[in-house]
Order: sequence, then C-alpha cells, then structure tokens
Amino acid sequence: MFEFRLRPEKGGFSNGMKILILNWRDIKNPLSGGAEILTHELSKRLVAEGHVVIQFSSRFDGSKEEEVIDGVRIIRKRPI
Repeated sequence: MFEFRLRPEKGGFSNGMKILILNWRDIKNPLSGGAEILTHELSKRLVAEGHVVIQFSSRFDGSKEEEVIDGVRIIRKRPI
C-alpha cells in the first residue's frame, strides 16, 4: 500500500490531502461532547500524517471566528 506522508527533512514536500470537515460544533464549544472529541482526535492524527485539515463549525458566544488548535484550522460562522 502506498502511503502519503509529510517529509519535512526533504524540503517540506507533501503528498498529503487537503481535508475539509463539517461539524456542527468544535472541541472548544461549551456544548461539545463525544462526537466533537472524536472529530478533533481524528483531525489531529490526520495533521500528524501530513494532511491539511480545516474544520468548519458554527460560532458560539465568545468564540473566535477562526483559530488553529493542534494544527487543525477551525473556521466558525453563525448559522443563517
């Protein structure tokens, strides 16, 4: 099986994927639960394997519109 891995020692070349995850809540949401923990743990492992992971979630009071947590870029928008 062919593996895609980040090789920083070789100039940062990566065959990694760009992955977009859509989830209602993110790990910092005060109402987050098991699904958000699982999603974040999976995302962290994908980043560690050299993939770019972006999670799109809803905003909550006091949240930043965008931030990076454990290498995962999180973008939050208010529901329409």
